[in-house]
Amino acid sequence: MSKLEKLMHVVERNVKDYLREEAGVKDIKCKTALRQLSTLQLREVTSTISVAGSINMLLGFSYDEMLLQRVASAFLEEAQASKEECMDMAGEFINIILGQGANEIDMNNPSPTLFSPPMTMLGAKKVIQHKASQYYSIELETEYGNLHILCIGPKELFDTSLNYLGGE
Repeated sequence: MSKLEKLMHVVERNVKDYLREEAGVKDIKCKTALRQLSTLQLREVTSTISVAGSINMLLGFSYDEMLLQRVASAFLEEAQASKEECMDMAGEFINIILGQGANEIDMNNPSPTLFSPPMTMLGAKKVIQHKASQYYSIELETEYGNLHILCIGPKELFDTSLNYLGGE
């Protein structure tokens, strides 16, 4: 298993566990397995975090709003989270998931894997692949909507809003 596959496997498992145990999401299906894409279609809310170490990629979670509302409401123990609370939770959720898997991601790695603070953006958009870039995705389908787990790299080619910075 490659380092990328391992990272994505750990993240997928931790997301599913969290959604079931903490957010009460019962029905979670892997709609698409890890695959390379030429275009990313981002949802209304997407959070990204930079991963540095043996893997230099941007990891992103792109949410359907109803699923993000469910995660935020469960985390805050409220019936309905505000839009601002949902935005905060989008970044916090990716932190929680990576924090839970940090030790597994770092196994057999002499230097630790580092994570930047998350950046959350509003607005659906399409990101088209450039020559030197690679996009990977896993899509999870739930009764509250879908979550796209994205891996974009190399991270040096993009800013945290997934705008292409240059190169060929």
